[in-house]
Amino acid sequence: MKEVFSISTLTGYQILHLKEIGYFEYDKEQRIWKVVSIDQKDFKLRRQTCAADIIASSPSFTQINQCIIINLLYLTCIEDNTIILRPPFQQPDTRVKMKLSRSYRKELNIHLLWL
Repeated sequence: MKEVFSISTLTGYQILHLKEIGYFEYDKEQRIWKVVSIDQKDFKLRRQTCAADIIASSPSFTQINQCIIINLLYLTCIEDNTIILRPPFQQPDTRVKMKLSRSYRKELNIHLLWL
């Protein structure tokens, strides 16, 4: 499994380890994907980056809805179709709710079988 990623950003490259990547989020206004790291910094990816490119880069990445790809290393549980990630992404004062859509549930279940 690939442990180190060279993320192609708008301004160059950012080197991140798999454990530093929490999730990817699609910004609909700017029409780009962003990677959100464990220190809550986000790095905007190049415009030509698509969800399939991100998912193909590691078996730890899986899409949960049209706008979110999570790193399964940080998945804690799924409650009422809401994804809950491990800290630092789920603090009592900064609780991020990520909805799991029905169309991506089957793919997530397949990934969970391989953990």
